[in-house]
Amino acid sequence: EPGQARRPPRGFTQWALEERRTLIIAEDYPDPLHEIAVSAGLKSLMVVPMFSENEPVGAMHLRATASNACTDRHIAFAESVATQVAGAVASARLHTELERESEERNALSEIGRIVGSSLDISEIFQRFADEVARILPFDRVSVSLVDKARDVVTQPYTVGVPIQGWEPGETISLKRSATEDFINHQTGIILRECDWDSVDAQFPYPDTRDLGLLSLISVPLVSRGEALGVLNFRSILPDPYTKRDLDLARRVASYLSGAIVNSQLYSEQLRTEEALRISEKEARTLAHQQEVMADIGKIISSSLDINDVYEEFAHEVQKLIRFEMMHIGMVDIAKQTYTIAYVSDIDIVPGRDVGDVIPLAGSMAGAIVKSEDGVLLQDVSE
Repeated sequence: EPGQARRPPRGFTQWALEERRTLIIAEDYPDPLHEIAVSAGLKSLMVVPMFSENEPVGAMHLRATASNACTDRHIAFAESVATQVAGAVASARLHTELERESEERNALSEIGRIVGSSLDISEIFQRFADEVARILPFDRVSVSLVDKARDVVTQPYTVGVPIQGWEPGETISLKRSATEDFINHQTGIILRECDWDSVDAQFPYPDTRDLGLLSLISVPLVSRGEALGVLNFRSILPDPYTKRDLDLARRVASYLSGAIVNSQLYSEQLRTEEALRISEKEARTLAHQQEVMADIGKIISSSLDINDVYEEFAHEVQKLIRFEMMHIGMVDIAKQTYTIAYVSDIDIVPGRDVGDVIPLAGSMAGAIVKSEDGVLLQDVSE
């Protein structure tokens, strides 16, 4: 049927594509599907493979009511038509792919802006979910966070179909949920309707299939090598997600991970400050820091070209950290080098100009990459 998608059967189409030549099927060929067509009066079949730039695009099927209707002239004409159609199909696919990639880039940029606009995730999670839905459809999205000290997991942020027992604020034993198992799939996991029996046998609570949530993408939320939890997307469809969707989910999770860490630090800081009854001046300073951090998030997300935002970024950072010089380097792990991408207008370090490539070995950058931690040096002249 037009518009219906199906895997090519191991039959006429696959043969034509594998052999790269036109297939002619006579009236008496013993095949159940062909026999149905013959009984409807369509006695002969021509299957013409379609290729564009040596890659298979599909096949063109031509049926006729006459027996042995296909001549060499018909075959040559059909193959010529198929070549033209294949090019048009390939161009349409490329156009669709480019449009989708553009939509994904725009959505990811907006997601970055949203998660950087507030230190309180609960304030922006609905807007975050709405933007994600543009490129990754779901019926429920949730964040599962692990509290290793208490050996529990919570879902503080959810949008979509509610699940009893997984309301915000509820805690579930880590051993009774699949969260930790999902975290161990470092690249994420896709579960389809047919995969759930094995999961439910090991983690029986809660069973969401009764709610119609049949499939899942779950990707780890990781910051500086530490697993925070998982980001879950649920669907009522039995098999809607692909590897491309999994890749998108991982990119979305990378934005959210940093925001969750900042939110946790913010909440912890608020609790500490409340306990210590901070002064009004300290409160104003905190508000200023929050405002600057929000501005930094907006600046970083304002352009797909990071080179466009370095100056504004450095200007905002200087509102919080006093410095005379800043430089930013991009690490290439494969080549074991880092390249200077930005140097502030006051350059006091020779050999550190934009575009300079420095080996990681023996450099401060190499030590930082290896330790995955920052370094503070004071009075280095001594």
